Formats: sequence, C-alpha cells, structure tokens
Amino acid sequence: MRLEHDVLAHSPTIVWIQFGLNDANYWQSERGLPRTSLEAYIANMREICERIQACGTKQILVSTNHRVTKTPIHLDEGVYSRNCELYNSGLRTLVKKFASPSVCLIDVWNELEKVTSSPDQYLMEDGVHLNEFGHSLYWKYALKTLLTVIGEVVTER
Repeated sequence: MRLEHDVLAHSPTIVWIQFGLNDANYWQSERGLPRTSLEAYIANMREICERIQACGTKQILVSTNHRVTKTPIHLDEGVYSRNCELYNSGLRTLVKKFASPSVCLIDVWNELEKVTSSPDQYLMEDGVHLNEFGHSLYWKYALKTLLTVIGEVVTER
C-alpha cells in the first residue's frame, strides 16, 4: 500500500492530504460513471485519515479542490464541476464527523470563491489546472493554515 510506504512508515507529525481531480472526473472509458464514486471516495478518505491518526500523527490537513470549468466532450455542461463540488461537500462533512482538532479542513474552493466568482481568473485555459495567479492564491491561503498548525504542534512539545 502506497500510504504505508510513503507516509506511515515515516511517522510524520503533520500530513496534508489533497485528493486528485481525477477522482471526481468522468472518463469516457468509465461508461458514464465517475472515476471514483462519491461513496468510495469518502470511505477511502475516512480510512486514510484513520490510518494516519493511528500512526501517531498530530495533525492531518485535508484540502478541497478548486472549481473547474472544463467539460469533457462526452459530458453535459457543468457535470464535472458539479461533481467536484459534491466531493468537496462530502469531504467537509467527513472532516466535521471526525470532530477532532487533529483533522483540519483547508477549504480551497471556498477561499478562491471569496476572491473571485470567475474561475477563469485562476485557471489555465484547460479549465482544470491552476494558473500562476491561482497557485499564488492557493498557497497564500494554505500557507496561513499550515503555519497555524505548525505553531500549534510546536507549542505542544
């Protein structure tokens, strides 16, 4: 298992989890189903967080994704974006269910929406990947959260 080798074996103090936009995407080869179902995605994220907690990690950061504007040619307009929104919503609910300060949400979607309601300002022309401005916004928000978490973990020691 990649999680065991790449993360748990190192007994990290802080782990940051970002899910890939491919999980929420509908690939033509998947015959109309999302790459990973919402239910499977939430179950996977729950298990990942539980395994990370069990190895003694002090803080788990979980981040949502940003809005996308791409519509793959085999999909109706906005389906991919709406699915990303559903996966983000499921992730927010999951983090709340942990009811633990050791699992923290970095809500990139909501933070970018506060800056601009036009994703074209922070996306590359492909409608999926962040442009330079988008990366700057993402990092500015995430860094603020990360520094807060690092400060809390260091204070505990």
